[in-house]
Formats: sequence, structure tokens, C-alpha cells
Amino acid sequence: MAEGLDRNEMLSLLNRLGDEDDAVVLSSARDLQARLVAAQVSWDDLLVPDAPPEDTNQGEPSEDEGLTETERDEATDKVEQDADSEEDSDRPASSKRTSRRRTTDTQALKLINQLLERRDISKSLREELSGYKEDINEGEFDDADRNYLRALHRRLSKR
Repeated sequence: MAEGLDRNEMLSLLNRLGDEDDAVVLSSARDLQARLVAAQVSWDDLLVPDAPPEDTNQGEPSEDEGLTETERDEATDKVEQDADSEEDSDRPASSKRTSRRRTTDTQALKLINQLLERRDISKSLREELSGYKEDINEGEFDDADRNYLRALHRRLSKR
């Protein structure tokens, strides 16, 4: 989600749009809009169109083409588990964490690059993805970021 927006708070406000009390609905709608303005994003930045303007893969099948979302998640988990099992058990835990982080960071960079190759993403998403690259280089890319990136990649890959 865009910087400055708390996903859980936004979902809570969105859920209130169905309230029977019109005052609650209006208040929630205004609060949602105010948060977007404060974060300097638009609904277009947050919502993904149904279909891409053109296929950006140019006829090349992706590695996970034909896989369901669950199969893609399982494949990602397997790669991470394989990387863990290949590590020498005599190595210190901090060294294992560093190796695991390098593996998951490499996977994250691959997803980011695939998304940046798309022509149908907004300028603000491009900036966010570039920021993620910087975070990875600085060692500030955490599990929550990885989970968000995977979910974003899955969602945009469905288009």
C-alpha cells in the first residue's frame, strides 16, 4: 500500500461504506479521501484496471505461467526452504539469516524488475518499486514488504 496509508485502517473505512447509517458512510468516505490526499495518491494509484493495455511479455512465457496462486506461493516457499537446507548447519545463525535474506532479496528484485517492465503501472507505483530496490540494497526490506510485493505481483500478473 502507498506510503502513509495504513492498509487495515483503509479496509476498516471501506467496510464502513456499507453501513446503514448514512452519516457513518459519509464520514468514512470523507476520511478515505482525506487520507489519499494526505498521502498524495489517487484511487487510480491504488486500484488496478481490469485489463492491461497490451501484453508486456512479448510472447515469452513466465516461469510461473499456468500455475495457480497457491502453486506460485508453494514454489516460492520451496525455493526459500531449499536455500535454507543447503546451508551448512555448523554456520552461525546470523550467517544463515544473511544467506536466506540474500536469497529472498534476489527473488524480490526479480519480482520488482518484472513489475517495472510493465507499461501499465502508474508513476507512483514505479517510484514505490524503486524505493523497494533501495530498501533491499540498504538491508531495510522486511518480511511485510516481501509479502506485499508477492501479493502485488500476483494481483498484477492476473491481468
